Amino acid sequence: MRKCPYCAEEIRDEAIKCKHCGSDVPPAGQAIITHQGQRYVIGYDQARTFYAAWDRAAPGEPVRRYPHTQEGWAEAWRDFSASEPQAAGQTTVRPEKPTNVWTVLAIATGVVGFLILPIIFGPLAVIFGVVGISQGSKPAWIGVVLGAIAVIVVAIALNNLSNSIGLAAFMGQACPLTHPAPSGS
Repeated sequence: MRKCPYCAEEIRDEAIKCKHCGSDVPPAGQAIITHQGQRYVIGYDQARTFYAAWDRAAPGEPVRRYPHTQEGWAEAWRDFSASEPQAAGQTTVRPEKPTNVWTVLAIATGVVGFLILPIIFGPLAVIFGVVGISQGSKPAWIGVVLGAIAVIVVAIALNNLSNSIGLAAFMGQACPLTHPAPSGS
């Protein structure tokens, strides 16, 4: 038995779809290797439920599992570096995180702001994008750019509108938006 990576309910090892939440789950035992040494490799399972170290001489199950947390990755890297001294010079980059919710919100509100209601959704996209970027999500800049474009478009439109209203009032003419021009008689 293993846990579903999406709902954490127990599922069978051979399951490809969770009976509890209906999510497609990767087959058990598939791993993504992040660093290789002479004897050991480290990485994580495809379902992202744990980090692990595997012995090249004994393929199959990992020789040690670590929790899928920042601390778990740090411990896995310490153990790997101690047993593979030539690998100690490699960078300790944690595997790529999945896209966070702020990034999704930034991009979605940026698109809506760009297409429908820029005065409301443009600033929201910028805010969500900045929060996403601050949490280390690289794609969040897309929402910031879309939101900024929406805000700029609104600013230009409001500026043009105020200029046309102000110019019409200054010249003593009827403003087309507030008073229709008199019809010719």
